[in-house]
Amino acid sequence: MYTYYPDYDQAAGVLLKDLDEKVNYLACRMNLILINPLKEFFRIRAKNSKIFDLNLGTCTLICEGISGLSTYYKGDGDGGKFKNFVKDYVYPSHPKKEERADLLWRDVRCCLTHGFYIRHARIEDDKSKHYMPDSNKRIIIDLETFFKEFGLAVDRFLSDVRKGKSAVLVTNFEDRFNKVFRVIVKKQP
Repeated sequence: MYTYYPDYDQAAGVLLKDLDEKVNYLACRMNLILINPLKEFFRIRAKNSKIFDLNLGTCTLICEGISGLSTYYKGDGDGGKFKNFVKDYVYPSHPKKEERADLLWRDVRCCLTHGFYIRHARIEDDKSKHYMPDSNKRIIIDLETFFKEFGLAVDRFLSDVRKGKSAVLVTNFEDRFNKVFRVIVKKQP
């Protein structure tokens, strides 16, 4: 049984050998350290308005989840990988996916990560206004909807890797996984 904390799993002798084991490990780890805690946040938030102050932090976690997962998609790096992941997995069929990817990178993710603020957007609890402009032309982000979109993106991405949608996708995933979790990856002879 895995703990999904690589150092503990290494001490227990865990060695992941094939792609399916690696995808399952990352999926379970993401659920343990990001998805399930955020689900709990939304459960508590519905009953406690004081926790609303964590909205920027929660938005930051979702954006950093996208950043982290985008490195398994396209490798280490910059906003291009983040934006490609958003376009291909968060909003794959949306007609304005380019605009959304740019907004999330430039005005949400980067501003939150480097300055604790959001520019040209705002968080509001209103699913009916998600990604609609307000009177000041700032884009409204319904945080719970954004979280659900992220969860679906995670599922779509990991499904594509499992299915071997492309050789490049599988190679990028395995290269990144082997680099990040090298302590629990079985060395190839």
